[in-house]
Amino acid sequence: PVMPDIDPSLFRKYVAYAKRNCFPMVSDPAKEALVSYYLKLRGIAEPNKPVPVTARQLEALVRLAEASARIRLSDTIDTSDAERVIHIVDACLRQIAYDAKTGTFDIDKVVTGISKEKRDIVRVIKDAIRDIGGDSRRASMEQVVEAVSAKGFTRDKVREGIDMLLRHGEAMEPRSGIIQLI
Repeated sequence: PVMPDIDPSLFRKYVAYAKRNCFPMVSDPAKEALVSYYLKLRGIAEPNKPVPVTARQLEALVRLAEASARIRLSDTIDTSDAERVIHIVDACLRQIAYDAKTGTFDIDKVVTGISKEKRDIVRVIKDAIRDIGGDSRRASMEQVVEAVSAKGFTRDKVREGIDMLLRHGEAMEPRSGIIQLI
């Protein structure tokens, strides 16, 4: 078994002490660094692309910086805390929210598990089914694939989108080759 460097009991006492006695305030330079990073992330969003972060993530940045200062038993959140948080969040976003196809961060991929690209194709597929099927909300899968691929999506992506609709219960296949929205 792995032995921790610090006795777990002592570490719990340290954390409890820090929670009770340490209430760090954000220094102006740290606030600037956090806001600058937040705005940089928001600024990389392009029109019709997902906004990579929301105000909730800014609050999370501040809470993480507060935890960093608290573990040092400091009354002030300084730039080293802000830089630590920025480094951690940046590494995390690159691992879980970076969309290599678009070269951007997609926070929705983290929150919903579905990228903006997939949401867009599903929306276009649903629209195509409604356009083709009218009130019946049903259409031939081949017609849907043709209609959606004519809008610039690959046939494979369209089929993946149809499969996703079927798997998530948003559509059904009443007969082979026919898709109906639920």
